[in-house]
Amino acid sequence: MKLIKKNMGHFFGLLLLGALIGTLIWMILEEIIRIAGEDFSLQTGKIGFDLQMITFFINLNPGTFLGLLPGWLLFRKL
Repeated sequence: MKLIKKNMGHFFGLLLLGALIGTLIWMILEEIIRIAGEDFSLQTGKIGFDLQMITFFINLNPGTFLGLLPGWLLFRKL
């Protein structure tokens, strides 16, 4: 699919979904490594916003950026 003004929301939605899935997978891998006995973490602090009623925070890690690639590839395949 080509990126045009009409499907910009779908593009950013797929990128966000890919970043969230990549972040979660990276966190799971870090926990598995931690359980195996090694101390390993490449996470940053919490990044997000708090509007008192709506709160969204995410821990950035390399999986966040690696997850953008599958989101972009999925958009191009559609």
